[in-house]
Amino acid sequence: KKIGIKNARLAEELADNSYNFSQIYKLSDNNLKMIIANIPAGIFGVALRNLDREFQKRVLTLAHRSFAEKAYETLSMDLSDEQINIQRAQSKISEVMLALIKNKHIII
Repeated sequence: KKIGIKNARLAEELADNSYNFSQIYKLSDNNLKMIIANIPAGIFGVALRNLDREFQKRVLTLAHRSFAEKAYETLSMDLSDEQINIQRAQSKISEVMLALIKNKHIII
């Protein structure tokens, strides 16, 4: 808070950097649904690839059937440059999550 008083821009940058993809586990079902609504199924499927199966299942059961089927298809297929694609997909979700937090659509 003290940084925010002295340098609001620095405080905002620090806050932005404090949110990352690993925090997706902490989100409520409603917050996850908000992110699902703003990310294409294929990107979500790639982002879920190296995550815990229970979390994958949780996310896919929150989504509409067609989204879940597309995401699962992407989750299951072979990818070239898998780690790079996973990192890109997770970064995209992080960007959307941050935008939703800034706009107060989701709260962590």
